[in-house]
Amino acid sequence: MAENAAIFHTTSIVLDWDNVVGANLYSIQVSVYPDFRVALESSNALGTSTHSFTDAGADDAKRYWRWRYSTDSGTTWSAWSEVGSYWLDIGLTAGYTPAQGGWALVDPDDVTDAYVLEVAPRHTVVESSINRVKIRNRQGELLSEYLTTKGIITLEFPEDGFMHHEQFREFCRFHTEIKTFFLVANTDNGRDHVTKIWKVQVTEDPALTMFAAGREDLMTGTVELEEV
Repeated sequence: MAENAAIFHTTSIVLDWDNVVGANLYSIQVSVYPDFRVALESSNALGTSTHSFTDAGADDAKRYWRWRYSTDSGTTWSAWSEVGSYWLDIGLTAGYTPAQGGWALVDPDDVTDAYVLEVAPRHTVVESSINRVKIRNRQGELLSEYLTTKGIITLEFPEDGFMHHEQFREFCRFHTEIKTFFLVANTDNGRDHVTKIWKVQVTEDPALTMFAAGREDLMTGTVELEEV
């Protein structure tokens, strides 16, 4: 399967996913909402496991996307895939595509400033819905309510998946100098490679411990990041 970009600098979007043996039809949805309540792009009539379209949504924002397949020409459908994501920023001069299985820290103002983690971390992502804006009329009736989802991403670096000191320095540099940056991942769920992106800040100064006495170059612990 082709590797999907995590950051697009053009509205011409191409999304690709694994072929499914026996599938004769695919469906895709793209949305700015993680629950897909409003589709930015959708199709139920794809003959191949790829889709090209023009992204007409707002610039400098995150998109979510998912796909499913049918083996009987659309009479029945599989469950939706794991949700992937990408960021659109047409003000950039280039996009960014992570390698399969890769994790990276990327400067949102200059994607050439990217650090690929030497060791892919274990990770957990906790999503929470947050009320952003509520508008009421003079009678106090709720007119609009805007919800968004903010993730807390915890990266674990245990003894069998330690962080090299160079990697620790880069986390500290992105935290103190860039402050708000992209965390990009290409993960394998056993069915497909899923590209994901979060715009994050480190919640507190990274504080890892050395792997063992005399091995100050290897660090263990966790780093917590919050989506902004």
